[in-house]
Parts: sequence; C-alpha cells; structure tokens
Amino acid sequence: MAETDDKKTSETPVETPKVEEKPKEKAPTPAEVFTPEKVVEAPKVEETPKAETPNYAAEIAAMQAQVAALTEANKAAAKEKAEMERQLMTAAAADKYRLSDEAREFLSGNTAEDLEQRAKKLASLSQAAPVIGKGGLDPNDTTRSLADLSPAELAARIPKNYF
Repeated sequence: MAETDDKKTSETPVETPKVEEKPKEKAPTPAEVFTPEKVVEAPKVEETPKAETPNYAAEIAAMQAQVAALTEANKAAAKEKAEMERQLMTAAAADKYRLSDEAREFLSGNTAEDLEQRAKKLASLSQAAPVIGKGGLDPNDTTRSLADLSPAELAARIPKNYF
C-alpha cells in the first residue's frame, strides 16, 4: 500500500489550461432589435375563390347514393339466388318421387331434407302408381292373366299419356 501512495505523490499534477475571459458585452434592448427597418412582414396568403374549392360534400353524397344502390341490387340478387336454389331443390325432390307438375306446387320447405320429406309424404298420399319404363302395362298387376285379356282390354290398360 505504501508503494501505491508513493506513486500517486510522485506523479506531477496535471494543470488545467486557463480560459481567457472575454469582457461581457451589453445585451441589446428589444427596441434596438425590433426596429422598423428590421421587421419583415409575413407574406400574404392568397385565398382561393369559392368556385374553385372542391365540393367534397356533393361527391360524398353521390358515392353514398351509389353504395345504397349497389346494396339494394346485392340484396335483390341474393333473394333471386335463394329462390332459384329453392326451385332447383323442389324439382329434384319432385323428380326423385316422380310427382306430377300439379303435385309439385304443393311442395313447401326451405331445405333439401324438408322438401324431400314432404315430397315422399305427398307421393304416398297421391297413391300414384310408379311409372315403370316409358309406359305400357304394369307387370305387377296380377288381377287377371294378361293372356286372358282381350286386345280391347289390354289397350284400355295402357296409360293415355303414353304418346
């Protein structure tokens, strides 16, 4: 410890340079700074005439009208699409259960499952014989043997809407 103390004392102290002091000048007064010759006027802003100012309110109103018209058109298109999809589902259910055009108008519902259930029920209530092939005699009819029938009776059993 004695050695470190000796080193500190043996070193020469560093001298700080002296700063020369300037004589203080007298601060200017506001009257001296703001003389009429030194005051600069602010540039004048030119006002635009009212006719040249864009009318954003009119543009906004026009755009709002366009948005309203497009919204209404979108709603109408969505409604038309829903009606067409319903008609397609109705036709598919009626075709599956072979309903006549008159019976199709009694089908109601908004989902395919609902329409199919109603078409099935309507087909069972109408008791319409299922159409087999393109027409002709019903092979399931066992009331009399076809060989025992006369040609007139056979012709009477053929559906009228065959041709």
